[in-house]
Amino acid sequence: MWKALTADGLSPDQEKLMVHDTFRNHMKSMLLYDFPQHYGEILTFLLHSIDQRTISLNLWYDFCNGLSRDFVRFYQGMDTFLRKREVKRFATEGSILDHQEVRF
Repeated sequence: MWKALTADGLSPDQEKLMVHDTFRNHMKSMLLYDFPQHYGEILTFLLHSIDQRTISLNLWYDFCNGLSRDFVRFYQGMDTFLRKREVKRFATEGSILDHQEVRF
């Protein structure tokens, strides 16, 4: 899956976009399944790939949206003002982890 996400680089071709989006959804599902089991692996992948400039920005948005459990929604082309407002809203109103997850 990781190779498929990095194969298209920063902006996947239009004809490969459906497959790319499927892998993005799979990554988000992995992040949320049995959290924080795959958190470190996904974060390491994202950090390594951003250093190599081989992944699209949408993967970072998916990562942040997944961590917030879609309490905030980031997307490509989002206005800077809206992005800042969502971060502030999440910092004051959001709850990332529940009691069971804190125990890990």
